[in-house]
Amino acid sequence: MSSELEVYILSYNRPEYLIRCIQSVLNQTIVGFPIIVLDNASDFDVVSVVSQFENDRISVVANPVNINSFNNFTKAISLSKSKFLTVFHDDDCMAPSLLQEQLNIFNEYPELGFVTTGVNLVYNEDEMLDFSVLKSSRSGFELFNSKCAILDEYFGGKIFGFSTVMYNRSIITSVVPEPQRFAQVIDRAYLLKLSESYSFAYMDSPNCNSFQHIGQDSYNRTWDFMFDLNLIQFYIECSLKFEKKYLIKFILNELALLYCLRHPLPNLRQVFNCINSVSLFEKFSFIIIYLPYNYLRNKLVFFIKNVLPIGFYNTLIKLKKL
Repeated sequence: MSSELEVYILSYNRPEYLIRCIQSVLNQTIVGFPIIVLDNASDFDVVSVVSQFENDRISVVANPVNINSFNNFTKAISLSKSKFLTVFHDDDCMAPSLLQEQLNIFNEYPELGFVTTGVNLVYNEDEMLDFSVLKSSRSGFELFNSKCAILDEYFGGKIFGFSTVMYNRSIITSVVPEPQRFAQVIDRAYLLKLSESYSFAYMDSPNCNSFQHIGQDSYNRTWDFMFDLNLIQFYIECSLKFEKKYLIKFILNELALLYCLRHPLPNLRQVFNCINSVSLFEKFSFIIIYLPYNYLRNKLVFFIKNVLPIGFYNTLIKLKKL
């Protein structure tokens, strides 16, 4: 069955991470599937790095210019010819049995659109290939068949690693939410969009080590808060369309998470623990004060950067004509 699988690795300017990531894919309990590195115009010689493995299963597709991470992801979808597809990230590592377990689930439930798994957040690079935690945490998997059931998992505090998803390429369509609407948070919007049409399975054990480092979007404090607001709006749209009960969970959990994401924390682990630790007062202060403040702030910034300069330019043109 592994011959029906392709693994794509999205790569950009992290050769040491890429080497470690490829090693974790080669360590899988199944063999025979191709590994394609989709490099997003890195500054280093990707082919030279990959050739160190001397493995003809590994190939490189290099983008001449950087097309951003999500476009690189959709490129993998478009290039794939296999029945099953995994699009992995170069700073993550997969547990040796991950792909085999996902294929086993697909073999039992061929109607699933995708199979994903829990992740283990790692802060020490030396621990990235250590999966000893799995020995005591195997718990099987859950099936989700209702529309937008993935919202239950998001709001329940579970961590979905976007790179841990194996897609049933033979049945999923090219469902792509508008990238310009979501940017760095598009992974959540994408899986939510898929879950509207397809059932999925979630493996609760942490079959992926996700390295927490400064280069991640998770640590990028400069992104536009409007992307968060767009994601919130998308959640609400889906909740109203299918299950109104999600709205209550949304207010009490997701907003608290976004609130904490926008405040300095010692490390990212506290972010994912914040749902249970943030007080009710903080949750509602976020809704009443923080959301309107950020919305108005973004509108003001847009006005200063775009509207005022255009108005000033038009005024100069009129003065010149006089």
